[in-house]
Amino acid sequence: MQNLSFLVIEEVPDTMTLDTFIAGPLQSLTPRQRRDLLRKLAVFTQTMNAGGYVNSEYHWRNILVQKSEDGVGFQVIDPSGSRLRYKLRYPYFDLATLDVCAPFFFSRTERLRFFKQYQGCSEEKLTSHLKKKVLAILTLRGKIAKKELKRYRKILPNHRL
Repeated sequence: MQNLSFLVIEEVPDTMTLDTFIAGPLQSLTPRQRRDLLRKLAVFTQTMNAGGYVNSEYHWRNILVQKSEDGVGFQVIDPSGSRLRYKLRYPYFDLATLDVCAPFFFSRTERLRFFKQYQGCSEEKLTSHLKKKVLAILTLRGKIAKKELKRYRKILPNHRL
């Protein structure tokens, strides 16, 4: 016999999943609003990871974008993969998962700016240590991309699977 668990929460008003937001309203944002969105997502993700909270289900479909007077905020749903312990590879996994579909919607510059903001790096060029982190994230992204891209095929522009 299989046991099922459910978590019932209140509705979070004025929200949509990040994948829905990226496929729709993102297209109408100004460059400044796009930078602000990525900056806030980087800070949100970094704060979550720095606090020891990692989520093996940190996919676009499990992140809510909440509109506010200050722009947007984020909430994580589907906490089934959440961990309150820190392991070195998990933040890489969170970043790799976020980056699977990002090349279809964000430029390399925007993605690099996101990574630098996540790292708290204000330098123009990446250090060799940060370059190794980027390589580790891209390698991990490659391992999970095929499975994830199938889930997002409806929102990906001009993508053949």
